[in-house]
Amino acid sequence: MRYLTWFLAILVVSGNALTAATFVGTQIPFGQYLQPVDTDVLAPTVPDQPVRLLVNFCAGNGVVSPPVATVWGMEIQVTQSVTDGGSTQACALHLIDLGKLPYGTYHVTTTRSFSKAGVAPTTYEFRFIVQDGTPAAPCDGIQSVTTAPDGGALVRYETQYYGYAPAFGVPSVRFDSCCSNFQSIVVTQPATDLAGMPRTLLCHAEEVNLGRLEDGAYSLAFGYLPSIPMPGPVVSPLTLHEFQWEAGAARCSNIPSYTTRGSLLSTDPFDLVRTQMDNSILVGPSSVDIRGSVITVDETTYVDDLPYYGLPLCTSHTLSVGPIPAGTYSVNWTTHVLPGGTNETGSFQVTISNPPSVIRRRAARH
Repeated sequence: MRYLTWFLAILVVSGNALTAATFVGTQIPFGQYLQPVDTDVLAPTVPDQPVRLLVNFCAGNGVVSPPVATVWGMEIQVTQSVTDGGSTQACALHLIDLGKLPYGTYHVTTTRSFSKAGVAPTTYEFRFIVQDGTPAAPCDGIQSVTTAPDGGALVRYETQYYGYAPAFGVPSVRFDSCCSNFQSIVVTQPATDLAGMPRTLLCHAEEVNLGRLEDGAYSLAFGYLPSIPMPGPVVSPLTLHEFQWEAGAARCSNIPSYTTRGSLLSTDPFDLVRTQMDNSILVGPSSVDIRGSVITVDETTYVDDLPYYGLPLCTSHTLSVGPIPAGTYSVNWTTHVLPGGTNETGSFQVTISNPPSVIRRRAARH
């Protein structure tokens, strides 16, 4: 059966380049899609395919009208009315086909009004991204949040997928408001696989542009939409799931980053810096051992298991080293996490150079 969404009107505003397009949803069977909590977008969300919204609502005793969506630039306003009456609970799942939308981040607000006296309107909000497809990245153990050329947050992550020979579609990105200090980002990716074949855990890596983000703390979750039922685990938990974004760049994440500070000259001391988003306290002692071209760092931290109050912190632990001779050094950093946590390890290289030669010229004799 084919379900249609009727296009009602296109309103052009004089003196403004924006065009408002209005669409009405069509009721569909509940078994056709997994019901969202309220309003959701269906994957994939790419410029060359129609963008579709699902609107789900149950009224105590009443009639749920078809939702109406108005697209105005990057804003999508969905309205729905609920008429009081009837003797049974009324539930309805509607599909709204918005047609093809250009690349960008869209803000959806669903407003629901009620005819029953004393019942105030309700609203539900989220955002999603319409983006061009990006190729899967190689599994090389690197997970990061960097700044893309267009100023967006480029997330690179790895997961394990339980399948035979899956073909992965373009990920969809959804932003949810969260009750904590983190804004939730949910990445969903279609996966097509062969039925009846032996399955193993496969590594899958991806890069997704989240668009330009406002300053704040973000929590990232990832999931698949498999084409067939998946026995066993579908996806392993993400290692990278929290990060702090500020002034167009990621300041830190829950995965530690290692950097240096100083001139990196053989005549000067310099700092080794470990930065991570957490609530850890350096309890020490910390030690730095240099043997040949290997620098071994050992430290102990205590992580409070209480929830964050206020914004999560970017914590930096700094250790001073040197001066040391010129050369390339391998740094192996081990952090012992208390109480009873898993030790964290990181490795990186540091190159120390000799200072530029100073050439003194003698004054010419006359």
